[in-house]
Amino acid sequence: MEPQLKRSVGLSLALSLAASIAIYLLLWGLQVTHEEVNVPAGAAFSLAVWSFPVVFLVSLFFFAVKGASARKP
Repeated sequence: MEPQLKRSVGLSLALSLAASIAIYLLLWGLQVTHEEVNVPAGAAFSLAVWSFPVVFLVSLFFFAVKGASARKP
């Protein structure tokens, strides 16, 4: 694998993992502190799981485009 591709995949994995953890913690905190919002019990985990591949693919595309434009002679 090319170094730029490895770097893009690594950054995308780190970013998507951080986003998933942040989404889980924010929704869990909203569920615990504001019961009047009626956030379902499984919403935090399911949204965190679904956000991981979405953020991964979008950021991988972004980093790949950014890396390709930097390599132009």
